[in-house]
Amino acid sequence: MSLILKRREIPIAIFALVSLLLLADYFTGAWPAVSREIIGWAIILWMFSYVLGVTSLFRYHLTRIQKHSQYWAYSAVLIACVFVYLFSGLLGGVGGISGIPASKAFNDFLWLNVLAPLQTGILSYVGFYMYTIFFRGARTRSWDVGIMMVVTVILMLNVAPIGVAIWPGFGPLGDWLNGVINTGAYRGIMIGVGVGLIAVWVRAMLGYERAFLGELSGGAQ
Repeated sequence: MSLILKRREIPIAIFALVSLLLLADYFTGAWPAVSREIIGWAIILWMFSYVLGVTSLFRYHLTRIQKHSQYWAYSAVLIACVFVYLFSGLLGGVGGISGIPASKAFNDFLWLNVLAPLQTGILSYVGFYMYTIFFRGARTRSWDVGIMMVVTVILMLNVAPIGVAIWPGFGPLGDWLNGVINTGAYRGIMIGVGVGLIAVWVRAMLGYERAFLGELSGGAQ
């Protein structure tokens, strides 16, 4: 067996075995201890992936700082913020070192006076961006965009206090759109996502999907 074949077939076999064990335990409950052990190892590997991601992030931005690339100062600010929040969480955050009230106060200051306003600003920016898309869509002449515009206005007036003041029917109509139309569409999307995941899993079991091996998908060889 060639080295390339081993690199391809052995991971696929491990993936298939682990998937079938977890699937069988989920439907039968025959091997709960084995399932818990596999999930525990998966969590450990997941945490190592975080370490690799942070390492890659630091390597990329440190290289930008060393070469004084464009906007390298932003990279320096990012690395400094990572260290500040890391030590703040370790010393005063949830699960951190107890008995350090100053660290707890500093951690609360960072979260309440730095992170929370930044998140609010980002959400506001996204909200204004969505409004610009809304007004751009108003120029498009099609039935689909027209229905979307009408539903959007009804839902906006449903959650806004002025909506019920203008017409009391905006409340029940908006609740019906959220509870019936939106829920039905969401369930259809989730069913489609589930079918897609099953299809990807079957392709991976048969060796047609090899993205997790670092290869492009294609026919089995």
